[in-house]
Amino acid sequence: MGDVYFIVDTVQFMQEGFQNRNKIRINSGKGWQWLTIPVLLAKKKFTNLSEIKINDKIKWKRKHLNAIKYSYGKTSYFNEIYPELEKIYN
Repeated sequence: MGDVYFIVDTVQFMQEGFQNRNKIRINSGKGWQWLTIPVLLAKKKFTNLSEIKINDKIKWKRKHLNAIKYSYGKTSYFNEIYPELEKIYN
């Protein structure tokens, strides 16, 4: 059986959840750092994930890329993967 993917754009957006943030390993795997994408929150209490917009007024992309480069720059295959990740972010 192959991979199964679910698109969950009609679920409710949860502040402080994992829908707009994730953790990466830092300090040679001894600690964690959150990478959070800032969002513009809707005025209504319950908002579907598909209605959430990224707040591009906050400069977050370079911060994420620098954190990833600093944390994983010396790992195997970093030089092959990082340019693709940079394209996704930009």
